[in-house]
Amino acid sequence: MKRAKREDKPLILYFFSTYCPYCLAMDQEVLADRDISASLKNKAIFLRVNVNKREDIAKFYSVRGYPTTSFLEPSGQRIVQIPGYIAKKDFEKILAYTTGKHYKTSSLRDFLKK
Repeated sequence: MKRAKREDKPLILYFFSTYCPYCLAMDQEVLADRDISASLKNKAIFLRVNVNKREDIAKFYSVRGYPTTSFLEPSGQRIVQIPGYIAKKDFEKILAYTTGKHYKTSSLRDFLKK
């Protein structure tokens, strides 16, 4: 959280379970993508949270299923939390919404319609 504030970058928490086939698919099909990986590295603070080891953090963020991706402002304020597998195309759009700070002027729903 401190690093996100210091670098003025959104914080993205990716909650996963080692026993979840949808988490494995998201890891392989979305997060391993070169462009998405580069964006996460350069434009955001990305943290993977293994709920098998850190159930307390998942509970704090009200995570009920896996995978769940929580997009937060640098201050820690939640922008959007999305449960389930997110397709690559949609993840790219949500990442652009978050890193471009479009949440300050429009809803995610309106942004995705563009």
